[in-house]
Amino acid sequence: MIDPLRERLRVELGREFTIESELPRGGMSHVFVAEEIALGRRVVIKVLDPDLAAGMSAERFKREVTLTARLQHPHIVPIYAAGEVNGLPYYTMPFVLGDSLRSRLERDGALPVTQTMGILRDVALALECAHEHNIVHRDIKPDNILLSGRSAIVTDFGVAKAFTISSKPGTTLTSFGMTLGTPAYMAPEQGAADPTVDHRADLYALGVVAYEMLTGKTPFAGRPAMAMIAAHVTEEPVPIDAVRTGLPPALSQLVMQLLVKDPVGRPQSAGELLAALSSIGSKIDEQGQLLTDASEIRSVAVLPFRNLSHEQDGEYLSDGITEEILNALARLPSLRVAARSSSFAFKNMDVDVKDIARKLRVGNVLEGSVRQVGNHIRVTAQLSNAADGFQKWSERYDREIADVFEIQEDIASKIAASLQVALFAKGGRISSSVRRSSLDIEAYELYLKGRHYLDRRLDGMERAMDFYQRALERDPKFALAHTGVAEVHFLLTMYDAVVPRVGVPKSRMAALRALALDPNLAEALIVLSNASLWYDWNHAETLRLIERAMQLKRSDPLVHSAHAFYFASLGRHDEAIERATYASELDPLGVLASGNRAIISYLASRFEDAVAYCESTLDNDSNDSEAYRWRALSLFQLGRRDEAFQSIASSVDQSQRAYWPLANQAAMFARANNEPDALEILAELEKRAVSEPVPPLAIASVHYGLGNLDAFFATLDESIAARDLWLIQLNVDPGFAAVRGDPRFKAAVARIIPEQ
Repeated sequence: MIDPLRERLRVELGREFTIESELPRGGMSHVFVAEEIALGRRVVIKVLDPDLAAGMSAERFKREVTLTARLQHPHIVPIYAAGEVNGLPYYTMPFVLGDSLRSRLERDGALPVTQTMGILRDVALALECAHEHNIVHRDIKPDNILLSGRSAIVTDFGVAKAFTISSKPGTTLTSFGMTLGTPAYMAPEQGAADPTVDHRADLYALGVVAYEMLTGKTPFAGRPAMAMIAAHVTEEPVPIDAVRTGLPPALSQLVMQLLVKDPVGRPQSAGELLAALSSIGSKIDEQGQLLTDASEIRSVAVLPFRNLSHEQDGEYLSDGITEEILNALARLPSLRVAARSSSFAFKNMDVDVKDIARKLRVGNVLEGSVRQVGNHIRVTAQLSNAADGFQKWSERYDREIADVFEIQEDIASKIAASLQVALFAKGGRISSSVRRSSLDIEAYELYLKGRHYLDRRLDGMERAMDFYQRALERDPKFALAHTGVAEVHFLLTMYDAVVPRVGVPKSRMAALRALALDPNLAEALIVLSNASLWYDWNHAETLRLIERAMQLKRSDPLVHSAHAFYFASLGRHDEAIERATYASELDPLGVLASGNRAIISYLASRFEDAVAYCESTLDNDSNDSEAYRWRALSLFQLGRRDEAFQSIASSVDQSQRAYWPLANQAAMFARANNEPDALEILAELEKRAVSEPVPPLAIASVHYGLGNLDAFFATLDESIAARDLWLIQLNVDPGFAAVRGDPRFKAAVARIIPEQ
């Protein structure tokens, strides 16, 4: 028997969509899976129930739903478009492969603690984004939470409000469970029809979802709809720890706080909820059990120490002391330390400690200052509890500059003691990596100046190398200075300033010298792991080096990013995304971490996520050429070509050498049937390649875009001979998807990744 609604869609939307199947219907809509013909992508089409649509303005509904399309976040399913078919409003969204949380709960019942907290965290991140845009979901429930891989994604943002606003006068829609929310998850103020309902209603609903995930049922399950609404308004739920014993007390308390009747008594924002979840997560193991005091994981952010010296260039010393304390603490396996780039985002800013802790999701904040007069140095430091702002510990040091190593060690050790963190070293002291490798104070100052310029990336590479080499002239056994040299050589290669066959061997040699002097230097191991993956194409050695670096410095986001690219190159995208996500959690404000997360998402063909992460990166650095580039590539894959061309033009403008941005721009021109402009850029790149380190793979990508496959494979051979760094990701790059079945491509990949 032909489904009349499906047949109507086929007739009306047949030019745009191929209807594949119908999914179990939502509360007020019919749900179809379809292929969007123009872009070749699978989408979900949600069509309003005809009875419901009769009481609504289709045009008003379309307008309201379209407003939410501006939400861009990895944990939000975006709305592509809205329209109507013979008076029936519909809207389209991406098809998300995976279960709904409702299906998971029906199949498995109550969930493990750690899985529950992961889902809560992802939903809270989505709510944080939506609430910042003044969009309240109004219908958070397991049916609207999708589980894809290890991530939770929230769907139907703004739809409940659109139903309410677009309903015609005199129409009652509450029987569909959408105008006010779904009874089982409805906040008391929604049930009471309070016109001032705000974002805290979403937090209440998420508390109900949390209760259900941990116990297998909602607080007032088994009652008729109106009785359930009344219970939310008037009755206290059974305490969750009375339904499921053995839960971490702080988690039980948080869930019950979300279920407080008065919105004022709940967490006041999704950000506050995220901070609470982070604090709880630091106190439980992978099985959801409380850690003992001896091994309890705690968290701290080390803010840039203020430079109080009269000389402006004394800033390198205050920054260096900050970084060395941060690095010393990061080596403690039972302490989570916010990454340097996130902490340094607050440099010279007057921000409340509580706000900093919330943004970095830590429980403690270290602040300090440095004043140098001649050879005399004064360092002050204070550790504050983020929850109440009270000081836990403070001290002032008046010493000679040569005592700076002892000062750093003492501060780090006393912080650890204040946080009751177990220490590595005998006698409860933390050993400074600088102290282990150098006691020459002038060499140390030169090294700090090198670090100062390395932070400027390509703009500061030459000066950074000069300071590192001068430090090594004074102290050839200074391991960290050798590591700095290794980092400069590898970054120059990654930025296409030198060819891989020149830059990477120099980088490896310097890193090996550093490890010969200090075998426990995680920074040098990370450099070696990058060389092993991107240049040697040696996965086994890469993994060994990453695992060793992780043992030594688990709080370093760079080691987790390296792990992510390792997994991505093997096509293990869920694991890659998990590692990239964790790196970003360690470094929530870091441009590099969010940028890497965007690339990993692109390689996994999660283009909406990649766009969102690129835009997050650009929010922090509007001149980031690579963020514009990966945003352009992702937008082009999504069919948003006008935006893609604007973004790639910005990448070309911001890039110093622009080899890859120009190549990508040319390939995009070619695919958009603008062959003259593509050929003009190709000619420019080939001319520059005579005297500049233009990656052959970049030129090959232009030939590919033009459809010149013979030239593409010939240039690909040149790229393999040159050991272009990006080749390790060749087989998973969506840009080359159409040629993966070609035997020549398979043969090329086999030379890079033999195990495939």
